[in-house]
Amino acid sequence: MKRELCLFLIAALAFSMFAAFPRLAYADPANFSYSYPVVQGPDFAYVGNLTPGDWTPWVKVNVTISTGAGETITFPVTQTGGWFAEVSDSGGNKWNWPVEAVPGPTYTWNSTTDTVTVKIRVQVPTNWTEEGCVTFNVKLYQGYDSGTRPRKTIGSGDGVHFKVCVKIPPSAHPAATVSIVKTANVTMAHVGDVIEYYFNVTNTGNVKLTGVYINDNLTGRINITGDLGPGEWTVVKATHSVSGNDPNPLVNNATVYAYYDRNVVYAWDTWTVDILHPAIEVSKSGPEYAHEGDTITYTITVKNTGDCPLPDVVVSDDVLGSIYSGVLDVGEEKTFTVTYTVPSPSGDITNSVTASGKDALGLTVNDTASWTVDVLHPAIAIKKSADKDKAYAGDTITYTYTVTNPGDTPLKDVTVVDDVAGAATYVSGDTDGDGLLDMDETWIFTATYTVEAGDPDPLVNNATASGKDITDYEVTATDTATVDLVAKICGYKFYDANANGVWDDGEQGLSGWTIELWQGGEKIAETTTGPDGSYCFDGLDAGVYVVKEVAQQYWKCTTSSSITVELQSGEISGNNNFGNAKIVTRTQGFWATHPDYTWSVWSKETIGSKTIDDDRKLFGAFWSNIAYTSTGKKRTLLDQARMQLLQQLVAAMLNVKAFGDDDLGTGAKLIAAGKDAFAGTDRAKILSIAAQLEAFNKSGDNLPLPPGVNPGPADPKKAQAIANIGFWDSLP
Repeated sequence: MKRELCLFLIAALAFSMFAAFPRLAYADPANFSYSYPVVQGPDFAYVGNLTPGDWTPWVKVNVTISTGAGETITFPVTQTGGWFAEVSDSGGNKWNWPVEAVPGPTYTWNSTTDTVTVKIRVQVPTNWTEEGCVTFNVKLYQGYDSGTRPRKTIGSGDGVHFKVCVKIPPSAHPAATVSIVKTANVTMAHVGDVIEYYFNVTNTGNVKLTGVYINDNLTGRINITGDLGPGEWTVVKATHSVSGNDPNPLVNNATVYAYYDRNVVYAWDTWTVDILHPAIEVSKSGPEYAHEGDTITYTITVKNTGDCPLPDVVVSDDVLGSIYSGVLDVGEEKTFTVTYTVPSPSGDITNSVTASGKDALGLTVNDTASWTVDVLHPAIAIKKSADKDKAYAGDTITYTYTVTNPGDTPLKDVTVVDDVAGAATYVSGDTDGDGLLDMDETWIFTATYTVEAGDPDPLVNNATASGKDITDYEVTATDTATVDLVAKICGYKFYDANANGVWDDGEQGLSGWTIELWQGGEKIAETTTGPDGSYCFDGLDAGVYVVKEVAQQYWKCTTSSSITVELQSGEISGNNNFGNAKIVTRTQGFWATHPDYTWSVWSKETIGSKTIDDDRKLFGAFWSNIAYTSTGKKRTLLDQARMQLLQQLVAAMLNVKAFGDDDLGTGAKLIAAGKDAFAGTDRAKILSIAAQLEAFNKSGDNLPLPPGVNPGPADPKKAQAIANIGFWDSLP
């Protein structure tokens, strides 16, 4: 039984040392050898009397260790440093008496053989109940923390010798007690983790305990094999897989039960494991819409929604970059505001933020949130047209505006404003009736404008179409239309029958007359009056013009023969009228038969070699025979032609004197030509001019005499009686 207890003690010492202390560096024990020269005494290092709980004095020994070539180990030898001491007697019984070996400072071997001085002492167990003397020795061991490499006794010699005589005090009576120490490999865990629990059960009394078992509220009943003598201990292991239903913290109670003479003794211990449920939550928000160049403001909120701190939190965005790095306590929330400028060009922007954190056990949790910003590209287009290419003052121009949406978002509050025609009126195009200019719609607007004289020429006006997207961002587009503002000058040529310079009722227009348009001293156009006497010069720009009539034979102007017109753009200048009257004439027969009136009109004139300075000579011109002289002599053909010319010439001279000439001076020109021909010898010329003078004299013969002219009745006899026909016998 004592041997078993010693073995149990060695195992217990090995477990407790590895559980409580870091493992020291050591070399393979197969490479070492030990010897134990005792410093004092050849037989026993100590001989003496002790009671339970007493320690022997310290005993010094020299320990020589031979290592393998190149091996390095670290000393000291202690019960808790990976080396073990064993107490045994000469009979081979191994006891679990506590042993301490203290060499003092740490010693490291750097050579193959070296020696160190060690102090060793032994304690009588406090629960020792047997009196008597015990002799034993102590050896050094090296142990391992792996079950695959058992402890080995190493070296030479039989150890350090002790002899102890134990005296049991009378007060030491049988006492049954037990203790339990419960530990685990972790203090924190996650759902799904496996927890290893260790139960160290020790017989703390002075009697043997039987039927030892452990009842744990998580792992159930654990039976311990064998009995536990006084001071003996054992360690058992159990596991538990953490489930989602386990409470947090996870507290489990272990109670050890043992029997002594039908008496039950027990002890209990607990171990608490915090079940970590790390969690993190991130949210992200921003504007729903934006435009290229806009600055977007994102709001990012991260929160620790778990039940444990997260000491290593990182928040980052795949577009915005790093947002935060730090700690989040349980329930703690942090909010960040980050801005981003929308590039150009840019489509819709979808970016994700990721928040991650690690709990105390290194488990990473994360969450992701994303936000999409619809990047709008609003646009509007307008085409403008006019129903006229040219217009006059007073004309109404109708403008048509075709408005479309070439963007990617509908537009509201669509209007068209013309800088000349004003606000346009919507006509059609909103096919779905939602009041929005959709991308597949074409809206029509119209506006009108009445041209005013003096408007800019050409009349260029700008129309602006505008609309707003869902964010009230306004877009505009413009287009122009050009209308040529043309002016014109119009009037009439009328027959001023009474020659009063006024177009009176009943007076007709004169067709076929040429009207000229002058500007800057140059003729720029001409036209002919229509059937009603009207004329127009169209397509004129603003400026100063002179309108002139082209005179015709036998007509004279009763109004001004030219009119100056100052035109504004688009102006229609009308009533630029010209009045004309035919000149009044009378034939030679009239003048030959009205002696008093004829003579009153006449004034002294010379024709050829003849000066007509009295009425007898004047009327002799009319009443002389063309073929014969007053003596009956036949005139030559030349003189006959001269006589024909003379009669028409004198009549024309009287007509011009009495009624005036036409605006061309036809009468004056013919009179001059007649006088020249009369004095000449060109019979054909004489006859030709005579015919022209006759036509002149007949041109206005059918017209009434001007007001105030009263020639009286014809008196051919008187005229003939006073005629001096002999005056014209010799010609020219």
